[in-house]
Amino acid sequence: MVKYASSSGTGLVLFVSTLLCIGCSTDPFNPDPGGEGFSLWGTLPWDKITVATHGQLYVTSRRSGLRDPGYLSGAGLFSSTEHTSPGIDGGNALLADLTVSFDPSENGYLSVSQPTFGAVSSWGLAGNSANGIPSFSGTMYLPEEIQFSSPVPTPQATLSKGDDITVTWNPDPMYDGDVVVGFRYDKSLSRFVDPSLPDAEINWFETTEDDGNYVISSGELSALPVGGIMLLVIARGNADVMGTSSHKFYIYGYTVAEGIFRITE
Repeated sequence: MVKYASSSGTGLVLFVSTLLCIGCSTDPFNPDPGGEGFSLWGTLPWDKITVATHGQLYVTSRRSGLRDPGYLSGAGLFSSTEHTSPGIDGGNALLADLTVSFDPSENGYLSVSQPTFGAVSSWGLAGNSANGIPSFSGTMYLPEEIQFSSPVPTPQATLSKGDDITVTWNPDPMYDGDVVVGFRYDKSLSRFVDPSLPDAEINWFETTEDDGNYVISSGELSALPVGGIMLLVIARGNADVMGTSSHKFYIYGYTVAEGIFRITE
């Protein structure tokens, strides 16, 4: 079990603040896998980067509140391991069974279609000899999409900072990795509701076994202001490095569930 905390604006902020692709080579967990993104809040439990890569292929699932999950997947391929822009065309990409074509306007690959979670899926590139990108294929298991069992993230839901919070979710018996559990004080939303609330960064998360249960103690919640808004998050994922002897690519996917709760005494 590994525990991280932050009060300076790093940590969980990029983890849950948004789910978008910048130039189709980034996402909130890994703005540049193996680069600056990891330095923002520590190594993720599914981080498996061990070598320099020519880019990354990824899929993501995000469930907000009680809504159905949304998907954002893509790839960013580069002519060197420095990942210098622009991204290049490596032929059609296979992302967890999802075929995605290069988009010149994005200098990368982007899809909002549903990939395969909860099973072994196929990954790879068709290759593009004109850009020096070889073809490759491989498989990787992605855990089942995660969701809260409790607390239930209903509209207007509240959580008491004076009580321990028991977070439960659907465990995946086929998954042998860890789950991230954490929270962030949403200062912008909180101060919109009540301008007197503090303009502070309060972020905390921990990695734990995927046994479907974790207790966040009241002590961890003590810095949260009463009346403020907290974003509670759970996530799990997997990653690998695939490719050829000359071109390696970082392959990863994750599933996130988040809920907004008002903080009470």
